Amino acid sequence: MKKLILTCALITSASVISFAQTQQAPPPAPTGGAQAPPRPQMTLEQRVERRAKMEEKTLSLTPDQYKVVYDAELEMMKTAEDQKKSGKQPDFQALNKAKEEKVKKVLTQEQITKYDAIFNRQGHGAPPAPMTPANQPKPTDAK
Repeated sequence: MKKLILTCALITSASVISFAQTQQAPPPAPTGGAQAPPRPQMTLEQRVERRAKMEEKTLSLTPDQYKVVYDAELEMMKTAEDQKKSGKQPDFQALNKAKEEKVKKVLTQEQITKYDAIFNRQGHGAPPAPMTPANQPKPTDAK
């Protein structure tokens, strides 16, 4: 009887162990919190080109307009990078404003309207609307 119980226990433990080994283990948690895997670093010119191409597509830029947008973007990014290297915190608001002034000189009125709509949607450009009774949050009764 002892041999039968011992044999059953060994078979059960062996099947549990083999079942546990066939299950996929969850991926290990990244150290330092949940972070996305690192992306390959793009060069400054690649980042500028990607942003200029996005604006070209969104605003339907002509080749001449694209060149101005690309140059303004490149100048802004180089200035920001130089400021970072010298230990200063880049003032992106001022850099974006300077870029915007250069870009808007070559855009049509329709493109400017579209440009403003894009940057206002993304939180750039115009400050948020002041609070009025119509857009203030309503108090809730918390019980």
